[in-house]
Amino acid sequence: MGFWRKNTPSVLLFFFLPLFHQILTSLHKFTDKSFFYQDCLHDLVAILKRKKLRKEKRAKEKRSWKLKERSGEKELKLV
Repeated sequence: MGFWRKNTPSVLLFFFLPLFHQILTSLHKFTDKSFFYQDCLHDLVAILKRKKLRKEKRAKEKRSWKLKERSGEKELKLV
């Protein structure tokens, strides 16, 4: 159950991305505005990149915290 709770947004995005793509494609055909379609795709890619970077940053912080705990340092850094 933990897997689904942690990864629900990713799983939903994976399943619904083709649907979003089809909706945006149909809108593109009706509106004939390519910038709208491209803008939506760029926004979606930017959101996914930010999510990935945040996830990597959290993992890096956890690793550094665990290394500090193992080495005996238990000081918090104030940034």
